[in-house]
Amino acid sequence: MQGMVKHVFASFMYLFCLANFVVGTVAYIVNPHQISPVPDSSTMTLLGIASAVISLVNVYRSVRIA
Repeated sequence: MQGMVKHVFASFMYLFCLANFVVGTVAYIVNPHQISPVPDSSTMTLLGIASAVISLVNVYRSVRIA
């Protein structure tokens, strides 16, 4: 159980950081006049929810396979 929690947390952090990097980079390339490449709060919330769902689905699939 503890390994599964670590896997969910690590997967979530990886996906969330990767998604923020990609969205921020694309937004900065599309709109070079913006001050900061960091996505706004609503975008970060959506990325967090999507990352959590994908992480839980991946863990559920790995538990079912094993």
